[in-house]
Amino acid sequence: MAQQSLPEAKRPYRKLAAIAGYHWSGTNMVEAGVAWGHRCTYTDNCNLIANRFIYDYFSLSAEFETGTNPLVAAKAGYHFVLGVPSVGVSTLWYTDGTNSDFVLRPEVGLSAFGIATLSYGYNLQARQSIERVTVNQISLKVILGTRLFK
Repeated sequence: MAQQSLPEAKRPYRKLAAIAGYHWSGTNMVEAGVAWGHRCTYTDNCNLIANRFIYDYFSLSAEFETGTNPLVAAKAGYHFVLGVPSVGVSTLWYTDGTNSDFVLRPEVGLSAFGIATLSYGYNLQARQSIERVTVNQISLKVILGTRLFK
């Protein structure tokens, strides 16, 4: 009896996309960066339309506020979107030129299939040395190039 081989599962592939965002946490900040993500991660049949709503990505970006005393943050994160619900976590290193602080930010939100996401984040600050970085944050983020309709 000959052994039958199973069809080879489609290998996940990641693509770069651009990130643009606005954040409010007592101060107005904007975000710019890149995402590295893909759809169809958790199945071997990417032709099902529902699978295109599953999107996970890693991100590298910067958040910044301009003014007389600029506030800047380097940011790295991971997010998972399942159609509408979105969860993620980011690490940030804030500095205003005088003080700096490390922040861990878990986030939950509502997404339009990984393209635009409105989320709430809770900033866990290591030292709380920068007063303009508050605990609660509301964000609107857009990812351009997610290839929802490939």
